[in-house]
Amino acid sequence: MNTPEIVQRYLAMDGLDVTTDGLLISLDESITDKMPRLLVLNHEQGYSLFPRHNLPAHLRGALMQISPEHAFHDHERIKAVLAADTPCPEIWTGRSYTFPALRAENYPFSVVRLSEAQRDLIVKYDPNLNLSQVTACAILADGQIVAACVSSRENAIGAEAWVQTLPAYRRRGYARQVTTAWAFHLQQEGKIPFYSHHSDNLPSHALAQELRLKWFLSDAVYR
Repeated sequence: MNTPEIVQRYLAMDGLDVTTDGLLISLDESITDKMPRLLVLNHEQGYSLFPRHNLPAHLRGALMQISPEHAFHDHERIKAVLAADTPCPEIWTGRSYTFPALRAENYPFSVVRLSEAQRDLIVKYDPNLNLSQVTACAILADGQIVAACVSSRENAIGAEAWVQTLPAYRRRGYARQVTTAWAFHLQQEGKIPFYSHHSDNLPSHALAQELRLKWFLSDAVYR
């Protein structure tokens, strides 16, 4: 099964790609050792399974004998197979979405795109935030950033949203507003805005529904 283009673009943000024979490879040699040992995806075309390219051949073969759908759901079976090499300490399961086309009239008037003009506020919010590398949108109140959507990762293809609202300012719709503004700016720049969350993160799932995002991928990541 061919990997959908949108999935390939999403993987590229993590420096990952898939070979024609279904192996997971790194586009950046410096992260090869940090790659998942197995990546299993559920997308619109079905399920796909990608072992890491440099796993021992017998382990790759054992994994590829398992149906991708079973590998996606049967975590204990995959952990047992991987344990023949080394234990599997971590499994991530999540959902990812894309945004509908946004227009200028969708832009929330209360949101600003952060720039160096707000450097003092940015330092208080996140001193490591580098606006030359990521897109960031925020709501300002009471002399501080009270809600923000920042690219957790971004390249020439797209970016993924990271959303945070201070506890005292939650339940006011701020997360929806900053995320909409963030996605609008990325689309204006010809990039794809992505939104993802852990499968168990119910507030993030609710935000995705509120924003009317389109599901395109669920993943099971075995380290």
